[in-house]
Amino acid sequence: QGKSDEITQIGGVMHGEELPYIFGAPLVSTVRPFRSNYSSYQVALSESLMLFFGNFVRSGDPNEYESENHFLSVTKERNRYRALTWEEYDISHQRYLEIG
Repeated sequence: QGKSDEITQIGGVMHGEELPYIFGAPLVSTVRPFRSNYSSYQVALSESLMLFFGNFVRSGDPNEYESENHFLSVTKERNRYRALTWEEYDISHQRYLEIG
């Protein structure tokens, strides 16, 4: 939960708000310049984003799942992201994946 919560409610976007989650700040005690108090929901969100981005960098497919990849442990928070599929962007339908 960041400053973007207020902006999102009025229809805007806060650029860079995803950075602590992509870099795993919720998974460690302190990563400067990011804050250090994250909820279990935010930890799961960070793990999921790191998995999506890592898969995309490795294979070009953010949804690729390797059976030996046990990055996401099984908890209620983490389980909600296991079923997500990040579909390819289609300019005619302009659909996108909203995470969080």
